[in-house]
Amino acid sequence: MIDRQALAEYARPWKLVTLLLGIGLLVLGSFYYEAPDWDIPISLIMAILAYLTAPWSLRVIVERRWRLWPAMLFATWFYRGSLRQLSSSILKKGQKHG
Repeated sequence: MIDRQALAEYARPWKLVTLLLGIGLLVLGSFYYEAPDWDIPISLIMAILAYLTAPWSLRVIVERRWRLWPAMLFATWFYRGSLRQLSSSILKKGQKHG
């Protein structure tokens, strides 16, 4: 379970500002590039999941927890772009049946 110290760490003003800037850039990118698989909900999901898992990922790297590297790399890859691809394939399947 998450303790109070971890929650306080997530609530640091500079981290929240960075999260909001990241969300803003992702949302702007979804309008600019007009990719069918990149929309506002996916932007929010990607940003929030990255925000929540970044401290853990960084600790895995800095503390050289070699056994956790595969999980950390998978999480980084998954949140970075495969969520968009996954949502795109789900939307395409839904459009074919709808």
